[in-house]
Amino acid sequence: MSKEYKKQTKKNTAVGKQETSFNHMQFLSTSNTLIPFVILCLYIIVDFIPPLGAVDVMGAQWLYLSMLNFLSIVFIISNKKAITANAIARVSTGMLSMIFTALIILAGLSIFVALNKTESLVSYARFMVTFIMYFNIAVLLYGRSGLIKPYALVMAVMLLIQSSGVLIQFFNGLGNIDLDQLIYNLKGNAGNKNILAASLVIKLPFVLYCIHVMKPIGKAVNILILTLATLAVFFINARSAYLAIIIEILIYVGFCIVQYFRERNTQQTFYRIGFSIIPVILTFLLSNMILKNAISSQDQQTGYGTVMQRLTTISLTAEGTNERLFLWKNAMDYVKKHPLTGSGFGNWKLESIPYEKYKSEDLKISYHVHNDVLEVAAETGIAGGLLYLALFIWASFSLVKIIFRKTENTIKVNAIVLLMGLASYFIDAMLNFPIERPVMQFFFAFLMALSLNIILENRESKENAGKTDRTIFAKWLGISVLVIMIPVTILNYMSYKSL
Repeated sequence: MSKEYKKQTKKNTAVGKQETSFNHMQFLSTSNTLIPFVILCLYIIVDFIPPLGAVDVMGAQWLYLSMLNFLSIVFIISNKKAITANAIARVSTGMLSMIFTALIILAGLSIFVALNKTESLVSYARFMVTFIMYFNIAVLLYGRSGLIKPYALVMAVMLLIQSSGVLIQFFNGLGNIDLDQLIYNLKGNAGNKNILAASLVIKLPFVLYCIHVMKPIGKAVNILILTLATLAVFFINARSAYLAIIIEILIYVGFCIVQYFRERNTQQTFYRIGFSIIPVILTFLLSNMILKNAISSQDQQTGYGTVMQRLTTISLTAEGTNERLFLWKNAMDYVKKHPLTGSGFGNWKLESIPYEKYKSEDLKISYHVHNDVLEVAAETGIAGGLLYLALFIWASFSLVKIIFRKTENTIKVNAIVLLMGLASYFIDAMLNFPIERPVMQFFFAFLMALSLNIILENRESKENAGKTDRTIFAKWLGISVLVIMIPVTILNYMSYKSL
């Protein structure tokens, strides 16, 4: 933990205090903090990277993240004042990092049993981008987790821009084009509407953070952003996003109730819960009414529905999950038959053909299981699936411990934001395939990296921190990662060109 952050956070010891005394602008005034902040912002804006001529935006976005990883590593190994050897060592030996490292090694080994090794190399290069991005972000954030407020503000601005774009597109097309086509086209720069909805929802915890800690004007602005964002998500008609919003709000309300028993401030708790629930209820009612009217004016039956209708179709049946249950059963059967090796990373799209050849139409097959845990298990074996699941379990368990531990209120709020974000991502991972999409992989890396830093900064025992000279270890680790990024970037460039 940096000296600046320690000095500032010690001032905020009063339980229940809303606004931290941490001076973020002063903290950003030094180049040692400003440059890492700028690099992190460059990662955050991956949402806005256009296709650049490719048929799928993810080609350009994976290439962008690859090059940004390269830039980040150069900064990390060349700037000893901003990035200490101890920071690299502690991040590298953190439990989350070790679990992730074991998973990346296992995924690499699985390539040897893959039917199509070229497909494995392309998928593995993308997964390696996520892994190195996690490492870079964790090192850049080391001792700087107090900057969560500026990052939250950046997320809020991005959410305002994206949700405004969705609403403008929806209302401009309402009544002019077929409702099904209108909703289908609500994909922004994300590739499809489900990815866009997931990328909007995963930013909501940062807006709730701003509402929680900011002064009245800041609260009002972020309540407006929350209102616009949830309205946009409701129009997109993505059920997994609906479920994620419900879980996020429940987690936040639960946190507010827990805080009430510590603070005994009825008015503050009432406002906090009201500011989070009322905008969602209002947008739910408004979107339900607008969609109902739009559906009734259609000449033909629509494939979508109101928010209430879509919520009632969430169930573990083939009809309720758009045949996801069929895909999950296929993956579980494959894991049962190949428990140790799996199909090879990125090869499920090939190994799924025997399951689907009697069910699919023409050349259409499901490229993904629509459950990342099962897909990782099918491609790398049971051990790989368990390691992937362990990342979420360890991070969530550690954050919950921080929330219930006797520590500063500011740190608890940081932890609950990350817990909401991880819950949102996990819901998407259980119903879709965010592991394939660069935008969602940034959030995965960012949430895991920030969780690791909060866990490291709040460990009860720090007696070994900084006692040994880890300069050589950090130097060679950084150089090794830099060398690895060269073929990874080349592979992602070739993949982009093919698109």
